[in-house]
Amino acid sequence: MRELRDLTNETITLQVRDGAERVVQIERMDSHQAVRTFIKVGSTWQLPHTSGGMAIMACLPDDEVDRILSSPIQQLTPQTDTDPESIRKKIEEIRRVGYAVNVNQNRMGVCAVGAAVLGEGGCPVGGIGISMPETRFDENRVPWWGKQVSDTAANVSSLL
Repeated sequence: MRELRDLTNETITLQVRDGAERVVQIERMDSHQAVRTFIKVGSTWQLPHTSGGMAIMACLPDDEVDRILSSPIQQLTPQTDTDPESIRKKIEEIRRVGYAVNVNQNRMGVCAVGAAVLGEGGCPVGGIGISMPETRFDENRVPWWGKQVSDTAANVSSLL
């Protein structure tokens, strides 16, 4: 995580599954920039609220995704996607590219790019995210961020 933070100069987060439908923040490596995101360790969210959570969902079988999406998704910001069909489409894209993008989904002004950490048998156990203020989010850099966070998640997965 430290290497990813130093490479991107953004805040790096680590979340693990908290039951079937949530993630909990267990670690954070803060950016050295004066303006940065802050995510309190111990914070919890529904899976669709974070890039790491969406990346986790993309690694789950469709029936488990359907079960998760059968529960209401809390509207955290005006941009929180609470529509199950829209979330399913995003999951298909995450499966295609290997990382998730979150723009203002759980807090306004905060963006993230995340990838799943896989445990034994390829089951998703957590997610790593690159979190940044919206003012530094650049769509053109998303593929690069996606590759960096995916590579880091794969490295962590190989240690489990």
